[in-house]
Amino acid sequence: MGTRGGAARRPMDALLKINQRLPVFWKIQIANTAFLLAATWAGAWAGGRARGPGVLSAGLGFVAAALAVAASALLLSVALRPLGRVISTMDAVTAGNPQARARSGGDPWADAIAAALNHMLDRLAAQQRDAALTAMRAEDEERRRIARELHDDPCQRLARLTSALQDRPAQAQEALDILEGLRRNIAALHPTVLDDLGFAGALRWLGSGPSDAPRVHVEVQAPSPAAADAAHAVFRVAQEALSNARRHAHAANVWVRWDATEDGPQLQVEDDGRGFPPHRPEEGGYGLRSMRARARAIGGQLHVDSRPGRGTVVTLGCPAEAGEAPAGAGPGEDRSA
Repeated sequence: MGTRGGAARRPMDALLKINQRLPVFWKIQIANTAFLLAATWAGAWAGGRARGPGVLSAGLGFVAAALAVAASALLLSVALRPLGRVISTMDAVTAGNPQARARSGGDPWADAIAAALNHMLDRLAAQQRDAALTAMRAEDEERRRIARELHDDPCQRLARLTSALQDRPAQAQEALDILEGLRRNIAALHPTVLDDLGFAGALRWLGSGPSDAPRVHVEVQAPSPAAADAAHAVFRVAQEALSNARRHAHAANVWVRWDATEDGPQLQVEDDGRGFPPHRPEEGGYGLRSMRARARAIGGQLHVDSRPGRGTVVTLGCPAEAGEAPAGAGPGEDRSA
């Protein structure tokens, strides 16, 4: 008895599994097709029982059924197209486009699903920006603390050692070189040039590196970011991209551009170095991950375009509001190169 019951359940379980795997379109289409074929068979059987032209009736019935199935498939594909747009949006977000949103229009239920999905994506994006901004501020605070400790202890001790070695010029010069290198590292770790020079001046300061570094050409053609966090994030992305070009690309020239576009202000750092193979957005070293995190923190998008032997272009697209500098913003409003 149990064996018979198990054998009877197996076909049903197989049908249930097939039903779970089928898309909604095919579930509806199969149901419609089964209904139409059953109606056609019933009409043909009734025509045969009535001793009419059964073969002709059955043939016409099956032709009508085939046309009805085709019309049903067409109508279903049109009706379910809004749901397809929702699925395409989800695929785009999964593939790494957090700005993708579902378009509404065409079906009330699909519009409700699209609105719920867009609301969820907006909330998720806001939470990610808040988390990235919090992490960025925490990192900058830790950098500030380390820079202060390096300045207050090692730098002061090296300065005293340099003074004490005046009768030994070679050792004094070596200590002075170490002190200058440490000061440059402190400035890179926690730059104060944003406060001292303003945004445009800070970007130009990036070009005043060591003489053995590549030539840095700076162009500032857009207003300074209104928010301090945005200005800091843009500057840090430019600084990190320039540092990568200096350390890894072996570039002869680097161009740093802060410009206005239709979508908002944009930072672009381009070098003529050796480049590197393209990689997925989630890949890359600490520098690239840090730049992407800072871009997320201000609601921007970072794009890295590089090929071996063709240099690298790092582009940070900022929200439109990032370029709205307040009146009297000071030296950051300077648009000169």
